[in-house]
Amino acid sequence: MKAWQAAKVWPVEMPLRIYGTHDCGAWVHETIPTMLSRKNNPGLAGSPQHEVALKLCDNSFPTLCTSAPIMLDAFFDLPALFQLLVLALMAVVMLYASFLWMDWLHRRFGSAPKLLPVAPALVPATTVFALFLSFLAVDVWNQERTATDSAGREVTAMMRLYELAEPAALNSPEALPLLAAYRHAVSTDEWGVHFNNRTSPAASLALRELRLHGARLARSGASPALLAQWFKSMDDLQDARSKRLFIGTDITDNHQWWVVIALVFFAYLTLAAVHLDRPSAGRLILTLFGIATTIAFWQLAMHTNPYNGGYTRVTIPAYFTVGPT
Repeated sequence: MKAWQAAKVWPVEMPLRIYGTHDCGAWVHETIPTMLSRKNNPGLAGSPQHEVALKLCDNSFPTLCTSAPIMLDAFFDLPALFQLLVLALMAVVMLYASFLWMDWLHRRFGSAPKLLPVAPALVPATTVFALFLSFLAVDVWNQERTATDSAGREVTAMMRLYELAEPAALNSPEALPLLAAYRHAVSTDEWGVHFNNRTSPAASLALRELRLHGARLARSGASPALLAQWFKSMDDLQDARSKRLFIGTDITDNHQWWVVIALVFFAYLTLAAVHLDRPSAGRLILTLFGIATTIAFWQLAMHTNPYNGGYTRVTIPAYFTVGPT
């Protein structure tokens, strides 16, 4: 049973992989209580489920946090042109292997004419490849939309907090340095340096201090309605940040990419086998297939990491660098 299932918490904010030597324990202790204190999980904070969640996450996250980025993650961080070069090299290797396979089958064809497959034999391999490629494309586009939406929600939450700190609302100038510290940590560290694949301790501390500041305002007798808006904006800010870091630390399911790469290789071999009696035509078809799949993979690879490499679609919002006007 997974940690989020045992604790009955929402798993979308739990990163599957955080690079480097980041202190994941602090991240877990910051995020899990926030998730458990939501209004759709009333009464869970401090409950036995809360303790189970923290214990399970503490046991599982250290191993995940120290894992090094694997080859595909480094590939997705490359500029678009270098991604194209890597994919073209992969296509050349697969073409060469399929040519050798086709030539071997062609030599065997003279003595074993029954080796020649019928034309529909091509359909299963190509259909399975196209199906999994479609699944991968849907995941990539959905993640990109989620990243765009999270960036907008984070900015909106920040703007509401600045407005609530104004004299006409909670009249809390003490909150302004905390908000500025959060903006600075996100713009220079989380987004600016690490492209959202690592959390910033300064940003986590600023969020914690903002929540404690809301508690102090409550004890001082501030308006309950305005305080409810304050904590709602804090929840929205935490949610948006957690989604952003989740996408940045786990940009894609690498196993899904490896499956698609394996399936395209089998599609190459199937195309070669179908043309074993006509090697010249087979080489032409395989070359065209290689060009088409390279372009398709390139488009997906460029959009896999929305924050870095390839074709970066989600850049740091200007509000984090400029601030309120």
